[in-house]
Amino acid sequence: MILKKLTKVPILGAVGHNEKKSELPVFENPKTALAESFRSLRANLQYFMKEKDKKVIVLSSTVSGEGKTFCAVNLAAINCHGRQENPAGGARPAEAQDPSFF
Repeated sequence: MILKKLTKVPILGAVGHNEKKSELPVFENPKTALAESFRSLRANLQYFMKEKDKKVIVLSSTVSGEGKTFCAVNLAAINCHGRQENPAGGARPAEAQDPSFF
């Protein structure tokens, strides 16, 4: 990625273009690469945001229509879905750890 060479800020993930008509592909098409990219981004965010009192995520762009709302909604949805899979905070099911099960 060219962006990695231009900044010292860690790149936590990349989200591809939504090819489906759905605005919420993480639920409606959970086996797609796009949904997996949101799960990967969620995992990376959880790793970097270990402190419980610091949970602010900013999605920014200088141009409208680039997908800030789409990313925010799907990231929130996949984050909530992750909590439902593991409400007690213990080990996660195998299908949540291995994307080949999806």
